[in-house]
Amino acid sequence: MMITREDLRSWRVGAVMYRWFLRRFPDGGSYVDVHRALSREGYPDWANSLVEYAWSRWMDDENFARQDISAMSRAAPVDEAANSQQIASASDNAMLGCAGDNMKIASAGYATQIASAGYCVRLGSVGYNSHISSSGDRARIVAAGNSTRISSAGNGTRIASSGMRARVSALGERNRVACNGDLSQLVSFGADARIANGGDNVHIVCHGENAAIASTGVVDSVVLGPGGCAALAYHDGERMRFAVAVEGEKGIRAGVKYRLDDAHQFVEC
Repeated sequence: MMITREDLRSWRVGAVMYRWFLRRFPDGGSYVDVHRALSREGYPDWANSLVEYAWSRWMDDENFARQDISAMSRAAPVDEAANSQQIASASDNAMLGCAGDNMKIASAGYATQIASAGYCVRLGSVGYNSHISSSGDRARIVAAGNSTRISSAGNGTRIASSGMRARVSALGERNRVACNGDLSQLVSFGADARIANGGDNVHIVCHGENAAIASTGVVDSVVLGPGGCAALAYHDGERMRFAVAVEGEKGIRAGVKYRLDDAHQFVEC
């Protein structure tokens, strides 16, 4: 994804960041290159702002998810140490990276950046505004901070988030995502995904085949892929019930955004 001066104008960035961008990238720059330059030149707050803007614009684009993982892998220093190493940090704006298998990483600081490329890595973060990326299979990611961004490319990944305004993007197959934070956005591109949601005012997108979604919280919009289904809870005035959407049945189409109307029926939005 390319960042241009027009993007910065639409995002209403400050004058200092705008001038810096014009000096470094007069013809525009890729998201990966701009993110790396901001991180290397000591502008973590600007880098976080770029991430927020980019996720707002391109979150449901698979290419952006891959670029975000690439940007994180370049920004965070990678520890090549032996397997089963444990890393813990409570510092703000920390940058943690690992490439080993079976690693364990824990973070409690604000705006922490964590990048992992190993198999079966365990990541835990409780800080606000964290940014986590994982490219290894069977990763386990848990985040409790508000405004956390999580991107994962591995198969069989398990992701759990409880903070508000979380944004989760999963690329691999057979991923499992659980979310309990309000105002979150969840996107899955791989086949056979399973998503469980308990937060309100959440947006869920599943582009992969045969995905299943279950939500007890209020979902503002949902998108299904081929063979996908969703069960969304609602209250009919007397008791809780589920409205069920199955791709290919009752007019439900893949790739179309739906919501529940006042009659608790799925309608395009």
